[in-house]
Amino acid sequence: MTTETLTISDWIQLIIAVSTLFAVIIALSSGMGFWQWLKRPKIKISFDRESDRCFRWAIRSTDNIQDEGQREDIKRYYFRLKVSNSGGLAKNLKVRVEIYNKEWKKVERFEPSTLRWVGGQESNDLTRGESEYINFLSQVADPARLTNNLRIEIYNFESRGIAWDRPLACYNYQIIIYGENINPKVYIAQFIPDESEGSPGSILIKENE
Repeated sequence: MTTETLTISDWIQLIIAVSTLFAVIIALSSGMGFWQWLKRPKIKISFDRESDRCFRWAIRSTDNIQDEGQREDIKRYYFRLKVSNSGGLAKNLKVRVEIYNKEWKKVERFEPSTLRWVGGQESNDLTRGESEYINFLSQVADPARLTNNLRIEIYNFESRGIAWDRPLACYNYQIIIYGENINPKVYIAQFIPDESEGSPGSILIKENE
């Protein structure tokens, strides 16, 4: 077959084959066996606004708002990230977040912090084909009642000089997932407030290239 007769489909298959061969060579040269490479975890983080697992609301009978004290009957919108594994067993996964303003400058009173899985734990294992959700942000539905209307749902809410409750605004986030047997993967997320007061904002997330 000459290059003149290659179709687009042929070129795609050729590129996939070369990429796979290159990945295998790297894995073998780094000391990882072929079967170990083949069974490696394959982790992906995503957000689907239409999924009740990713986006929902709830009313908290009491809610302790940082710097503002305890309030009653607070309605919150919850934004969760879906973490999926299409490869082998992924062990001890943790998701860490860093926050920036819309100009990508680090905000004051924060430090990289792990997020909380929906089961309440800081780390989690995922088997092949398994998905789980991790809490990311929550937004107060009635902004007139409070100043700090946007919360980063971190794992550790112990007082240590950081601010997880913040004014409603546009923020950028760096999200990194770690694990015992995976290389860290970096994602970039953005929260954009809705123009209509009290309506939930939107989240955009993509893998950092």
